[in-house]
Amino acid sequence: MSWIFLDSPREIQFIFVYFFIGGFSSIADIIGKESENLFDDESRFIGTWDNIDVNSEYPMADEIVFGSDGSFYPGFSNGFSTTWSLNDDVLEIKSGSSVLNSYNYVFSNDDTGLTLVDVDSEASFTYLKEEI
Repeated sequence: MSWIFLDSPREIQFIFVYFFIGGFSSIADIIGKESENLFDDESRFIGTWDNIDVNSEYPMADEIVFGSDGSFYPGFSNGFSTTWSLNDDVLEIKSGSSVLNSYNYVFSNDDTGLTLVDVDSEASFTYLKEEI
């Protein structure tokens, strides 16, 4: 078999399949890394966080808890459970199926610091993770 001149349709098919599978492998690697990053961010949220930056214009709870089951505390007394999730790198706090708040977020200090920025009001809230 000559790599410079492909003598048969079978050799052309082999080359095509080889590069086609390689392309899928690369795409799978990229998708896998993105889902790993999302999982990493989710696990970084889990725990209890203390508000260290009281913002009187936009009050926020002194303490928030992100549960590993998706629960969020403090909840709201509207009869629905309050949950959290990540959607396109945005933290969403939900009650029932309604999104109550959306936040951009940044972790700092080896994941012991968390800054939330409200997508709508741009109010910023800074939290420190409680030690276990």
